[in-house]
Amino acid sequence: MHTNSVAPIHRPFASARAVAVAGFVGFVGLVLLATVLQPDSYDWTRDYISGLAAMDATFPAVMVAGFQFAAIGVLAAAAVVFRVLPRLSARIAAVLMTVAGAALSVAGFARFDCSRNDAACRAQVEAGMSWHSQLHGRAALFVFLPLILAGVFLAVAVLRTRSPHRVGLGVATALLAVANFALTFAVEEQATGVTGLLQRVLIFTLLGLPLMVAVGRWQFPGDAASAAPDTGRETALV
Repeated sequence: MHTNSVAPIHRPFASARAVAVAGFVGFVGLVLLATVLQPDSYDWTRDYISGLAAMDATFPAVMVAGFQFAAIGVLAAAAVVFRVLPRLSARIAAVLMTVAGAALSVAGFARFDCSRNDAACRAQVEAGMSWHSQLHGRAALFVFLPLILAGVFLAVAVLRTRSPHRVGLGVATALLAVANFALTFAVEEQATGVTGLLQRVLIFTLLGLPLMVAVGRWQFPGDAASAAPDTGRETALV
């Protein structure tokens, strides 16, 4: 058994996996619900997710709750990654994820001024942003940048394990990290007419990448711990 590449997970960390999954699923579900609740003037292919919780949004509390689900999920995934991957690169990723999780919560409560990504909203922002809108923008920086960097460190950590899955999982993690860089550029530059759609893909992959690593059961074949009777411990390799 390769004990230098895998750590046993006690029940609290098994529970953290469930919380990480629930946070992600809750976030996606509330994004969909909040989108349905908006008037026809909100275009989900053009407008940002932040607009669902904006000051002029319909039922903004739905998306505020969605951000909190996402924050809790990221923090839970960070705890699992820190525990199960005893690598410096993974622990750096876990710290970055923790920063992003805290910033997600702040961004959710600090609501943006307007819900649409159009000329009227941009003019309103240029005329003067409220303090909570400015806080939202700054918090978003501490969401996107740490999660993008965390993907790179997670890829390195996975590739350095001895798991038989390390190549496939490591390459998938690395490719998603590169895709997130490209999507971030496209969203920030508004390179297409579907900025809202691209942002959704970006956010779902940014949140889904660490979740994939944290909750995947990448066990060694024939590992004694995985073959043993249930003793309240699990063995996972991510």
